[in-house]
Amino acid sequence: MGSRELAEPLSPGEATQSGARPADRHGLLKHSREFLDFFWDIAKPEQETRLAATEKLLEYLRGRPKGSEMKYALKRLITGLGVARETARPCYSLALAQLLQSFEDLPLCSILQQIQEKYDLCEVKKTMLRPALFANLFGVLALFQSGRLVKDQEALMKSVKLLQALAQYQNHLQEQPRKALVDVLSEVSVATLQEILPEVLKADLNTILSSPEQLELFLLAQQKVPSKLKKLVGSVNLFSDENVPRLVNVLKMAAASVKKDHKLPAIALDLLRLALKEDKFPRFWKEVVEQGLLKMQFWPASYLCFRLLGAALPLLTKEQLQLVLRGDVIRHYGEHVCTAKLPKQFKFAPEMEDYVGTFLEGCQDDPERQLAVLVAFSSVTNQGLPVVPTFWRVVRFLSPPALRGYVAWLRDMFLQPDLDSLVDFSTNNQKKAQDASLHVPERAVFRLRKWIIFRLVSIVDSLHLEMEEALTAQVARFCLFHAFFVTKKPTSQIPETKQPFSFPLESQAREAASSAFFSLLQTLNTQLKQATEQTRGGQPWTYHLVQFADLLLNHSHNVTTVTPFSAQQRQAWDRMLQTLKELEAHSSEARAAAFQHLLLLVGIHLLKSPAESCDLLGDIQTCIRKSLGEKPRRSRTKAIDPQEPPWVEVLVEILLALLAQPSHLMRQVARSVFGHICSQLTPRALQLILDVLNPETSEDEDHVVKVCRRGRVGGGGVGTPVRRCVLRVLDLVEVLVTKQPENALVLELLEPLLSIIRRSLRSSSSKQEQDFLHKTARIFTHHLCRARRYCHDLGERAEALHAQLERLVQQAGRQPDSATALYHFNASLYLLRVLKGSTAEGCGRETREKQKAGTDPSPGPTLSLLKGGQAASCLDLNLVTRVYSSALSSFLTKRNSPLTVPMFLSLFSRHPVLCKRLLPILVQHVTGPVRPRHQACLLLQKALSLREVRSCFEDPEWKQLMGQVLAKVTENLRVLGEAQTKTEHQQALSSLELLNALFRTCKQEKLTLDLTVLLGVLQGQQQSLQQGAHSTGSSRLHDLYWQAMKTLGVQRPKLEKKGAKEAPSATQSPISKKRKKKGFLPETKKRKKRKSEDGTLAEDEDGTPAATGRSQPPSMGRKKRNRTKAKVPAQANGTPATKSLAPGTPTLSPSSAAKSPKLQKKSQKPSPVNGAPRSPVEPAGQKQHQKALPEKGVLGKSPLSAPARRKARLSLVSRSPGLLQSGAKKKKTLRFTISSPKK
Repeated sequence: MGSRELAEPLSPGEATQSGARPADRHGLLKHSREFLDFFWDIAKPEQETRLAATEKLLEYLRGRPKGSEMKYALKRLITGLGVARETARPCYSLALAQLLQSFEDLPLCSILQQIQEKYDLCEVKKTMLRPALFANLFGVLALFQSGRLVKDQEALMKSVKLLQALAQYQNHLQEQPRKALVDVLSEVSVATLQEILPEVLKADLNTILSSPEQLELFLLAQQKVPSKLKKLVGSVNLFSDENVPRLVNVLKMAAASVKKDHKLPAIALDLLRLALKEDKFPRFWKEVVEQGLLKMQFWPASYLCFRLLGAALPLLTKEQLQLVLRGDVIRHYGEHVCTAKLPKQFKFAPEMEDYVGTFLEGCQDDPERQLAVLVAFSSVTNQGLPVVPTFWRVVRFLSPPALRGYVAWLRDMFLQPDLDSLVDFSTNNQKKAQDASLHVPERAVFRLRKWIIFRLVSIVDSLHLEMEEALTAQVARFCLFHAFFVTKKPTSQIPETKQPFSFPLESQAREAASSAFFSLLQTLNTQLKQATEQTRGGQPWTYHLVQFADLLLNHSHNVTTVTPFSAQQRQAWDRMLQTLKELEAHSSEARAAAFQHLLLLVGIHLLKSPAESCDLLGDIQTCIRKSLGEKPRRSRTKAIDPQEPPWVEVLVEILLALLAQPSHLMRQVARSVFGHICSQLTPRALQLILDVLNPETSEDEDHVVKVCRRGRVGGGGVGTPVRRCVLRVLDLVEVLVTKQPENALVLELLEPLLSIIRRSLRSSSSKQEQDFLHKTARIFTHHLCRARRYCHDLGERAEALHAQLERLVQQAGRQPDSATALYHFNASLYLLRVLKGSTAEGCGRETREKQKAGTDPSPGPTLSLLKGGQAASCLDLNLVTRVYSSALSSFLTKRNSPLTVPMFLSLFSRHPVLCKRLLPILVQHVTGPVRPRHQACLLLQKALSLREVRSCFEDPEWKQLMGQVLAKVTENLRVLGEAQTKTEHQQALSSLELLNALFRTCKQEKLTLDLTVLLGVLQGQQQSLQQGAHSTGSSRLHDLYWQAMKTLGVQRPKLEKKGAKEAPSATQSPISKKRKKKGFLPETKKRKKRKSEDGTLAEDEDGTPAATGRSQPPSMGRKKRNRTKAKVPAQANGTPATKSLAPGTPTLSPSSAAKSPKLQKKSQKPSPVNGAPRSPVEPAGQKQHQKALPEKGVLGKSPLSAPARRKARLSLVSRSPGLLQSGAKKKKTLRFTISSPKK
């Protein structure tokens, strides 16, 4: 869009003198178009578009408030109030409101009069009555939303009368006019309301209680002008026995009106405030809400009761809260929460959570009310189970005193459940159940205790940062004590023993407490690990819990464990405490912290399962003493020394056993401990892990089952738990490759992981097996093969790694599919990088001798780089070249090879020196059989475009390689157009694609190559290409062919349209002959032929139309056109026009074919090549194909002179705008310059 500023208008005198149109005419039109677009955007459904359009309209009108645009805008907005699209009416109403708010000089009475005149309800047709009604309603709303209506007395009175008139049309507008009237009157002053009240409110109580709007208007008057209302209506008691049923009906209507809006009607909240003001709240709640609305069994009415309960919370005192939160409304709410389980059912629980959260956040200074509300909602139970979830987010709004009181209430309810204090209920299905065990108190107590213990844990989980340390310790001690200990005799030293149970604590409740305790331990050790200052003395929470458990064990007269300790188990516990003291001396070491964490966790598990954890504790203590007693290692090679002490292997077995337990905390601890000992891992310890991951014999399978059974608490089956154990063992492999990527033991993981991937790909049916496969593939691909760090010190492993690399490449070629082959090929690339990056000092003597014997004979700077690379690494380049050469040959020749082009491209880009050695194989197969040729062309096309490959070649080598590939492609193109099968057609496509890729590469590199032979071959195959069979995809072949010809300077001819009755000419392309005529046109509809000098068809003397050139000359005068009529050169089928040199001497002049349009104008001068005049254009049908320049070593001697027999060269210079270089005119050799066409 152009400038938005209007041009300055000319005076009439200036316009008359200049004789021009007014200067601002174009500007007015332009701004009018923009101005009209505002009204289209205002009616669009997108809110942002509407608001932006309204703002732009106001900006536009502020610049010209007195112009005609203001009148048009008002007219257009008023018209929009009654448009047929119902969604557009509020948009125009809001825009009109903002317009009236911005321009206060516009009289509201005038606007209202325009609206009433436009939509006169007395004169409007019946079919247009509904739009007219809504137009009047939205017009009044626009006046009200502008904020000026309450200030204009006259406009206010007229609007009130109009709304009263609209209220009669309830079939169309329902109660919208009365609602609008209440909204308007709620904003007026007291004096104005006193004046208007007699006209809008009837002095009839039956009318007042007939609709929510009338009652709301009555409540508004009672609030603002009670004296005037008393004079008008008299003394009214809305909560009398006679009026209560009417109030219930009014509230029911209000609930039905907001059924789809899911909000609380204003009339209900106004009645609640009136009842509180008149001290009649208990009567209102009992008779109107509980006995009235709730008994209707009408869900909108029930939702109104729920919303009224939530909205009333901030308005009620503690006594009133007790009345509300222990009544039928909250019990009915609990039934709704239990029964609304289907996905499509409306669920009120999130809305109630918002009400409670708002209340708790708003009364932070009143902890008693906070505690009363939270306890009341926690007391709503379904046969003992509270309806609120264990993880309820509203607790984050509790003040510290309220939180302490709530935790104390939960503990007391756990110890001494008071079932009578609960608001308990049973659903209809539960009442119909005949099973008596479902209604016993013991079941309700168990359900309540289980909820309470997890509720305590969730409070710590959600408030771990704000919660006081003492309160957190109380919850942790409470869970630990009641999970594993029993009180024998109360003592003052242990507060937990002073709290007796009213109902015995059954075993199921203890199991739930045990599970909740370890979940709490997970929270304390993960989420609080960054806040160690919250614990006393900076020790972890697990340490304090172990000290508390030791205190309980030492008071054996007062407390005993649920599972009594034997003497051996008690000794294991004492040795654990002794080891903890020893670890405190090494507290500065990270390894000591990991061991301490492991020891504490297994020690606490001793309380849960003493028999299984006792042996683990002894093994862990032995490993810790040996680990801390040894000196730290200095060399990485010692990590694989077979003389390592066995403590690492023992600890790995312990970690494997711990991973079998269904505990996320145990899994994290095992990962942490293994991360500290993986630097000292031995081959045997690694083999223990691999045996679990990849069992290949029955003995290994038994080992897996043994390890997983040992780790599982209480034994059990070996089905799904074994698979879960194996899945978790992968954590150790991930830790090893992540934290120790330079460890030589990482190399031992390649083939085991590949074996897992192979086996899982064949049998990945269940979800667990798929998860196992995905995790293994992720570790192998991202953490191992793509790791930035890798092993640089191979020691004596170089020979074995070369053999392993060869084996991996061979295995990749034997895989049944490409997905599996890709993993093996990537593994070989990883080994290739390791061998290339490792130092020769660490290689074996035999490897170094082979490297000295195998040198690269190729000369040039690349040789020095290669020699330097061989001297600095362990890589045997000759061996690796032989391995990948064999794989490449197999890929090119084998029909269903699992190897793919991206695999070799990855090899070429990562190791370009190796690519340089493999390129001759590709060049050799370019002219081979069908499949090798296609694959070689495709791979060459992509490989030559890699920058890494180009950097390995010197300029002469690169040019020589380009020439070799070009010669091979030229040989392939000699049979272009002779394809009979789909395979041969694909072969031609790949050759042309490679040719065009060569052209692009040469153009970027600015190389000069001999393309004369290629041009002759392409021109010679043009006729056969056009006459050949046209199979599927032939258009792609023709496009590639003419793309290459365009690079060589020959443009693609345009196909001419034949006349309706004209016989096909011999000069026309065979492609056009095969096109079938689609339909026909009558003679009267056909376009007549244009004249030969204006059109595209020019006939010779025999009537044969000659083919036109590739571009038409610009328009010229008649004389000049007549002079040049016979001199227009023709390029039939893209063949360049020629000039006769001597009789019987065929020559090629590609320069004329490759000229740009500017140079064609100069073509009427003597030829710059030989100066001979051009011969007249022969008919295209009788024209013979011209021979290409003789190829050296192929054709016989030419009658031309020696300089003329020199080889023509084509220089691909992209920056040259012309076709003939200035230097080419002075020489007798033919030189072609191909440049990119100007855009």
